[in-house]
Amino acid sequence: MLDLFPVAAQIPEVARRSRQRRAEDRAQTSLAVETARGFADHAVSESAERFRAARTSWLAAYPVDAAAFARAVPLPGGALPERHTVVAADGSQVAPDRHDAVLSGCCLLNVGRVVLPYGPGARRARLDARAEVLFLEDDTDEEPDAPSAAARTLGLRRFGREMAALAELIAEASGDDEAQPGARPAAAAVALTDGSLIAWALEDETGDDPAKQEALSALLETLEAARVHRVPLVGYVSGSGSRDAVNALRVAALCPEEAVDCARCPHPADALPCAPIRRATDAALFEGLLRPGERSPVFSSRGQRTGFSRVLRMYGEDHWAAFFYLHVGAEVARVEVPMWVAEDPASLALVHAVCLDQARKGGGYPVALAEAHERAVVHAADRTAFRSLLARAMVREGEAVTDSRKALSKRVRTV
Repeated sequence: MLDLFPVAAQIPEVARRSRQRRAEDRAQTSLAVETARGFADHAVSESAERFRAARTSWLAAYPVDAAAFARAVPLPGGALPERHTVVAADGSQVAPDRHDAVLSGCCLLNVGRVVLPYGPGARRARLDARAEVLFLEDDTDEEPDAPSAAARTLGLRRFGREMAALAELIAEASGDDEAQPGARPAAAAVALTDGSLIAWALEDETGDDPAKQEALSALLETLEAARVHRVPLVGYVSGSGSRDAVNALRVAALCPEEAVDCARCPHPADALPCAPIRRATDAALFEGLLRPGERSPVFSSRGQRTGFSRVLRMYGEDHWAAFFYLHVGAEVARVEVPMWVAEDPASLALVHAVCLDQARKGGGYPVALAEAHERAVVHAADRTAFRSLLARAMVREGEAVTDSRKALSKRVRTV
């Protein structure tokens, strides 16, 4: 039970420090906005080579087409086709619990799938889910009681299932399961997934993690299906805390060194020339640069972050994600697309239009993703029903169902 009296005494100081921190963040964001506005097109172009040669300990991004950071791109007229389809997938799970005899080795994956056709003569929307029960074998060298082992494996499996579902939906939305490379679908279509397309967690230096390899294979197959069927695959990131574009401003506009090398920075840590904007996020930056409905230029991440080059090779140039920021009204979202989409003006305009329309229909968040989540989520009653089915099956197999003492202590009061 929480004792609120000592907590209440600490709240005023926490609130004061929070207010101070927010004021500092606003000041850094204002300076970042001012810096971006002063960074003209020619300056971006002239600093491109310097930026590419920069050695930083963090990711930074640069406009793909050398546009100024502050240039706002309005929604092109007619970019949203009267007839189009939006597909989305999202997943949820019941994770293993080593204190629960029933759920110690079993788990449940549930992937919500959504197909939303729009326009005259459109088919009916389809919203469903696919559930799968998995038994996680203890075939790794990790300690079986390690809290991250089962959760990490399950998360990778879930990601793979989400990607596989999207691959199926992309083929369906294209209207041609045997589409020829480069052929556009009969009706415009866009596939949405919640979160980044850059799966850092899949980097596998030794290549001997089966769960990572399975998830990576599913991701690459989905990216290739999107390219073949010409259906843009979009990673939609709400509430993004990324600083890739801000970091680029730190390199290109604030660092006075001719050759940028953060590992050998000659400036003292408490007086870094790039520090005045380092806490600003990209979303906050572009909230100050964009009006509702507008997007930023398209960026591509580069940098010396640990494992970056391996992850880039893992994807390949065609599938590496570029991104832009989109002001949907309620927030500024990060929208990630494969490079082939970023380099195709028609596909880029379609993504801009569909993401904006979906966010407006969903009250600030794409309605297709919201519905996919609703179909995927496993509620408490669903978890209880799943556990009961599993327990009865185990009893029929003659297996004793006995929870750990810790689990029992949470359900039985002794004091």
